[in-house]
Amino acid sequence: MQEFKYTLAMVGEVGVGKSSLMMRFVGEIKVWDEAGFDLIGIDEKSKAIEVEGEKYQITIRDTGGQERYRNMTALHYRKAQGIVLVFDISQKSSFDQLHRWMGDVENYSGNCIKLLIGNKIDLNKRQVKKSEIEDFTNEYRNMLYREVSAKTGTGVDEAFTLLATEIKKHFDS
Repeated sequence: MQEFKYTLAMVGEVGVGKSSLMMRFVGEIKVWDEAGFDLIGIDEKSKAIEVEGEKYQITIRDTGGQERYRNMTALHYRKAQGIVLVFDISQKSSFDQLHRWMGDVENYSGNCIKLLIGNKIDLNKRQVKKSEIEDFTNEYRNMLYREVSAKTGTGVDEAFTLLATEIKKHFDS
């Protein structure tokens, strides 16, 4: 059976839960730590998944979100088949910064599949309207969107599985 290997670059503001999402997806979170994870620089994790009889090896590169690492981020965009943009649905400012992140993505990523993730749905403190999200994804046509909770795990596996299968479809066509 063939295994498809994809690299994803994960970007977004500091504190939106990128590291937590990555660690939840690869199974490294057993007990939730409210303090979160402080990433300095770039972290990389991999996970093998199987979807409809096909195997995927997903490698996620978390870029930390700090301004001082933005130049390093460009290198990771170029090597990625998928981009994961993350914002905190309970923090409008993290959503407002997505256009800036998309500027980098469009400059450096080439023709890859993009997934927008609204994280922290467990907080029930939505500050970003669904209509705003829809407008954003329409502006950057063909962008996928999912809402998740890195804390509870809700929707995390499904979001990354969706991205992997969409990348495969994209490169098969």
